[in-house]
Amino acid sequence: MDAWFDERTAGILGGVIGGLIGIWGGVVVGGMSWWYIQKGLKKLAYSLWGVTVSAGLILLLIGLAALWLGQPRHVWWLFLLGGAITLAVFGWMIFVFRARFAQRERQMLETHDL
Repeated sequence: MDAWFDERTAGILGGVIGGLIGIWGGVVVGGMSWWYIQKGLKKLAYSLWGVTVSAGLILLLIGLAALWLGQPRHVWWLFLLGGAITLAVFGWMIFVFRARFAQRERQMLETHDL
């Protein structure tokens, strides 16, 4: 079986995919840290989280399929690494989202009680 792409293309794809994941992570996590919480955009935050985790899972599954199909290391490693990092970073963010939104709701209730 021929490789899906060569090593040079894998390097370019790795840079592009890694850069996009990093920028997207900064937007989602940075937005969650202030904007989503202050504005109470819970559905938006959870939706963006779900899209990101789904993308990480898809990357991981593509990597596993490439490994199973006998693709060279530069093919499957790109997808496995991107998917694993995305799932590791964003997988635990659900707990941060929940805690921050619960904190905001407590603050809103305390403010309302005054």
